[in-house]
Amino acid sequence: MGLLRRSAVALGAGAALCTVPSIAFADLLAPGGTVLGPTTTLYFGGTVLGTASGPLSPPGFTGTGTTAVVRNAGGTLDFYYQLATVAGGRDGPNRITGFDYDSFITDVFQISNGSAIGAAFVNGTVASISADRAASGATVGFNFSNVVFTPGQTSLVMLVRTNATSFTAGTFGAIDGGGATTVGFAPITTPEPSTTVLLGVGQGRECGLSRQEFSAICTPGSRSPGLKGIASPEQDRSTPRDPSPAELFFARLSLRRRRDAGHFGQIESLKRPGKF
Repeated sequence: MGLLRRSAVALGAGAALCTVPSIAFADLLAPGGTVLGPTTTLYFGGTVLGTASGPLSPPGFTGTGTTAVVRNAGGTLDFYYQLATVAGGRDGPNRITGFDYDSFITDVFQISNGSAIGAAFVNGTVASISADRAASGATVGFNFSNVVFTPGQTSLVMLVRTNATSFTAGTFGAIDGGGATTVGFAPITTPEPSTTVLLGVGQGRECGLSRQEFSAICTPGSRSPGLKGIASPEQDRSTPRDPSPAELFFARLSLRRRRDAGHFGQIESLKRPGKF
């Protein structure tokens, strides 16, 4: 009887697992990085904060770019891009870009059911073959085969998910034989007072943040294993400097991973003035 009961419980647990919807795993895109694809999934939902459409007509084709910024269930911002081209052009698109992602964390996806977003988005048919990010962190691009993406077709919706909570005007670009841009949206750091370190080193360590990580974020020129050892050993650490986009990116990534693992307390701000 005990064996039968345990078997029934196991079967019930298995059935329950089968009813859990699948979760799309993010393709993390660091400054200077490239990912294949990226992953195709369905629209995540959220509150649409702004949409825009405008002409994108580089030398090779004529088209329209549609973009939106959405606050997702986690409270951070998602940026969506879609390119629709007009039949009869000389060539198809090679690349579309979003600007300016600065030092924010970015995860990238492709959305197959674009019409769920609303506005002028549709269910596109052409997927990108890769996504990349400039070494500065500013530009995120999605690359296409213009043998596949021919004039008259529409891309899937490209998504850049960020850890930002505020946005401003940005740029949506397309490239083929030259470049063209139209209106877009971009993440921005919320303006704060000149010094916004609300917790001391001791409090930071109590919340699970090591002295090295805290110093890497709050002290110019510091070095931390969590930040991939970006600062050079010979650097004069007494000389103030602004952290690079890569340093800020990995600092934010380290903090996010600690929060996700449940090691972080309520830290409101660990930022350098005007940069973090």
